[in-house]
Amino acid sequence: ETGGSSCEVADYFDLAGIRASGAMTSREPADGNAPRGRSRSPEARRAAGGSTTGEQAPRLMFLLAGQSNIAGRGPLTELCATLGGADDPRVAVLGPDGRWQVPARHPLLNDKPDKGGVGPGLAFARAVVDFLPADSQHVGLLPCAVGGSPLERCMSPNGDLLAVARSQLAAGRAAGGHLAGILWHQGESDCSCEADSSSYASRLRRALQGLREASGEPDVPIVLGELGVHF
Repeated sequence: ETGGSSCEVADYFDLAGIRASGAMTSREPADGNAPRGRSRSPEARRAAGGSTTGEQAPRLMFLLAGQSNIAGRGPLTELCATLGGADDPRVAVLGPDGRWQVPARHPLLNDKPDKGGVGPGLAFARAVVDFLPADSQHVGLLPCAVGGSPLERCMSPNGDLLAVARSQLAAGRAAGGHLAGILWHQGESDCSCEADSSSYASRLRRALQGLREASGEPDVPIVLGELGVHF
């Protein structure tokens, strides 16, 4: 597990064991002409994208869990839509029909249709995909976050969002995906009283362990997000 937003993508792959397994052999993107951590050109993305029918597989999947900050609340302005570059057909999001929607676009989910917006999941996926082998550059995002959710909704055995995570994982695997990591951003709904805040660390450990157990991947990496220090 790693906290904050300063974890470099290459270090994430070290953490995930992907390079150690032979899938990654360099700290540079598979496209040697692309600067580290920067997506390739729109033309290169389109060339690498392949089918847009939702049938392309396998994909490295990342589960997006927590509350509003991972669901996405940034304004859906034209500027926000273009900051991450052009649409990337190598990055998909699992749709409500259990098929990959290609390319993934904001908002990744409509947990609250009147508030859905830009979140960190798509930018993370666009950064990660460049570090995959050239013939395996397919990432799938599994949204299962709901704004305003307290931690208990994600906890075993009866958390409803834990059940959603199980369902999303099953659908993603049925569509040809393999879980590579969990992106977690949650906590504001558990800071309104001393009892919740003082017990949060221990409860979070249990919740994340429950997610790992539910995923069937006991060692799957978890990337923890945090608010900016000047928020």
